[in-house]
Amino acid sequence: MLGRVQDLHCNKHQGETEVQDQNQLWIWSDFLRMKFLIAVIDTEVNTGTAEEMVTIDAFNDKLEVNGHLLMAAGLEKAKEIVTANGEYMSGFWIIQADSLEQAKQLADEGSKACNRKVELRPFLGN
Repeated sequence: MLGRVQDLHCNKHQGETEVQDQNQLWIWSDFLRMKFLIAVIDTEVNTGTAEEMVTIDAFNDKLEVNGHLLMAAGLEKAKEIVTANGEYMSGFWIIQADSLEQAKQLADEGSKACNRKVELRPFLGN
């Protein structure tokens, strides 16, 4: 996306670098952060208990307040399960983090919040 910007200006503002052209404004530090998928692994969908939903909501709030959350969602049940053990992705978070270590810590917290296994995958190009 930045490669297409022809008239690029960088300004320092309160410790962050803002990059803007005529139509767009980016917080440069957010653009440079690594993106990850945290996939929730389960054998069913919508299996969270009321207590788990409270901890998941609290985790989502923490991610959002700290600028890590890009997206989170649960998924409908797959029509066909093709894995050998019947496990599949029942939900996910897309996050941004400053390092792989930070992403691993957040994935661990997410796993504890939902009481499920998770798989952490970096986006290509990180």
